[in-house]
This record gives sequence, structure tokens and C-alpha cells, in this order.
Amino acid sequence: MNVLFLNSIDPATYGGMEEWIRLTTEGLLARGHGVTVCGRPGSLFLKRLAESLPGDVCHELPISADFHPGTIARLRRLIRRRQIDIVVVNFNKDVRLGGMAARLNGRPRVIWSAGVNLTRNRLVHRLVTPRLVDGVLVASRSLEEQMTAGGYISPEIVTVIPIGIPDVPMPDERTRLDIRRRLGVP
Repeated sequence: MNVLFLNSIDPATYGGMEEWIRLTTEGLLARGHGVTVCGRPGSLFLKRLAESLPGDVCHELPISADFHPGTIARLRRLIRRRQIDIVVVNFNKDVRLGGMAARLNGRPRVIWSAGVNLTRNRLVHRLVTPRLVDGVLVASRSLEEQMTAGGYISPEIVTVIPIGIPDVPMPDERTRLDIRRRLGVP
């Protein structure tokens, strides 16, 4: 399987979704999948990913206006050249750019991986988003409810995958009592 991650995050920003993309990319590569990651030229996002990923994974993509024909054409060529099966998008702009490029190629599925509710009650969102997105990934039932509340994202295409947090061993009873005593907590 060949996966493309598209993230138009501000060039100076690196946050939770960007780290999720990095970790997911590493996991997919370790399992033998092809992965391509696109971001803004010179972005902290691509710089950080390039530190831990093979050289052919990260690609700079000049990302400008929504529905920009040049950006869509570049993405379309990349999708065709790398034989992408799934396009994972992040922001509304990514939904439109990646979704259009995927639809024009006729092949890849488009998955919106949403860390926060970015749905809007605007005509472009209501008309275009359902036609460009095949599935939505969210980290909680609460986020699923928020994203489907507008009525244009069907609950049937939303999958909840909780963020995995490793188990942390709890201190023994004596240590807990000592901590409470030191902090003055009954």
C-alpha cells in the first residue's frame, strides 16, 4: 500500500498531528508500505520528519489557495508517479487540494485525519467535503460527535482510533501516601 500524507501546517509550527504523522509514517515504513509526506517548503514539519525518515519520503509542495490548479496538478502527478492508494489529509485546505487531486486520478481513497473539529457551516464545506472525503479518523467519540453535528459528514464514514498512551505503572501504596503527605493532600 502507498500512502500520501498532506499537511499544510504553518511553516513555523509543529504540533500533535505532525508528530502523529511522523510516528505513523515510521510504522508504515517498518511494515513495508510506501509513504510520501508533503508539506510547505522550508517547514519545521518537513525538517523534523526528514531527521528520522529516508530521503525519498518528504516532499516540499508550494501550498497556496484552496483549489489552486497548480498545487492540484503537482499533487495529481505525485499521486500517479508514486502510485498512491490512500491520501491522508489534515486541514480543510488539505481536504480540498488532496481530495481534488485524488478524484482527478480516480484511484486513491481520501482519509481526513482530524485532531480537532475543523468542520464549518459554510456552503463550500457542505457541498464539497462529502464529495472529497471517503473516511474520517478521529481520536475520540466526542470529536466524532462534533464533526458529524453539521450533518454533512456521515457518522458511517467516521472511525474512532483512540490515541495510544503507554501504560505507566502506578506507585505502590506507601509511595502514594508519602506523596500525599508531602503535598498536603488528604
